[in-house]
Amino acid sequence: MCQTLSPAARSGAGTPRSRRRCRTSPSGFPVATRRRGASAKARSVFAVVQPLVAMLPAPEHDNREAALLALLNLAAHNERNEDRIVKSHAVPHLVELLRSKKNNLRELATAAVLTLSASTPNKPTIATSGAVPLLVQILIAEAVKPLLTLLKDC
Repeated sequence: MCQTLSPAARSGAGTPRSRRRCRTSPSGFPVATRRRGASAKARSVFAVVQPLVAMLPAPEHDNREAALLALLNLAAHNERNEDRIVKSHAVPHLVELLRSKKNNLRELATAAVLTLSASTPNKPTIATSGAVPLLVQILIAEAVKPLLTLLKDC
């Protein structure tokens, strides 16, 4: 709590009502400062996540790619952000991107789903979304490509 000064104390006479000090304005009045707490940070991240999730079904390839990259960066090594992304209903859009014909979108969506699945609370949502069979299909196809190339060379 800021130091509360009586009118007499503001003019230099008298004593403050409280001994705790805080910042003062140039005119000598106490200035209440508000620290940015965890809830404000959570709201700001959530405010960023929602528009990014809204960009995932966009028709423009570049917008979807940018949104995926931004969501991956937010989710990297941050379980709270992973949970926020899933709570923003990103998983159905990611499942659709797993079906994409564009390799880079499919790869980014795969990375996003795997990253989000690292958080325990997200596992049931991802498991029931239909992402698992698509991931298996993608991973098998990617594992087989080098083998096919090797066989062609023989």
